[in-house]
Amino acid sequence: MAPTGINRVLSIQSHVVHGYVGNKSAVFPLQVLGFEVDNINSVQFSNHTGYSGGFKGQVLNENQLAEVFSGLEANDLLPLYTHLLTGYVGNPAFLREIANIVKKLRSANPALVYGKFVICLFLITLQQSHLSANCIFSLRPGHGRRWRYVRAQGAAAHLPRRNCTAGGHCNAKPV
Repeated sequence: MAPTGINRVLSIQSHVVHGYVGNKSAVFPLQVLGFEVDNINSVQFSNHTGYSGGFKGQVLNENQLAEVFSGLEANDLLPLYTHLLTGYVGNPAFLREIANIVKKLRSANPALVYGKFVICLFLITLQQSHLSANCIFSLRPGHGRRWRYVRAQGAAAHLPRRNCTAGGHCNAKPV
């Protein structure tokens, strides 16, 4: 299928029945901005995980993600995607499958927009209890104002030292 000139986002994020996180909070604003959005729900939970009564639902694994994506691929839909949006990733195998998806999407559309993630280390510190030890990344300064990700060895102790102001502005220092 040839590109249509329409901006189309593939969004791989969580979904909750009650509340607004992940795809449930991203799809409508993107549509209002004129994007077509196709979403793959990485989880489907009753509510976000912060509720005291817990949550119920299903988690998509990397094989299921690959299977859903293969349906898009089999129907030659990959060239339609101009943007990719991903959310929380809870395990390294799922992250590797997302990397495979990025490669395939970029092969089908070299102009694919998939931005860099920049997360203030102050926020990482605040949310450290919610981070999977296998997916913690330490930020290291790259060239100029860019950041690149360096995989930590699976423990929060490998996060960079930080110098954060009360306003949340952070300067990372390599570990």
